[in-house]
Amino acid sequence: MGKIIVYENVTLDGVVEVPEMWQFRYLSDDVAELIKAQILDTDAILLGRVTYDIFAAFWSSRTNNEFGVADKLNTAPKYVVSSMLEKAERRLLNAIPE
Repeated sequence: MGKIIVYENVTLDGVVEVPEMWQFRYLSDDVAELIKAQILDTDAILLGRVTYDIFAAFWSSRTNNEFGVADKLNTAPKYVVSSMLEKAERRLLNAIPE
């Protein structure tokens, strides 16, 4: 059985919302390398519905990005946890074209 490992961006005062609005200004080279290593080491991705929607809109159109993780994020198996989503869209779940 595999492990579930959670990575979460949290400010010191407990903010976890909209990390794209604050986290990047604090992203150092060593933290960026750690995040990249974590992504490249994953076997599958577990997402909530809202995060799934964000991933589908952003990552499905990217390949070989400057961080080196787009291919991995697009091809890794994904599991979506939702009580509202009836069917995950194929664009995120398909492997990227060669």
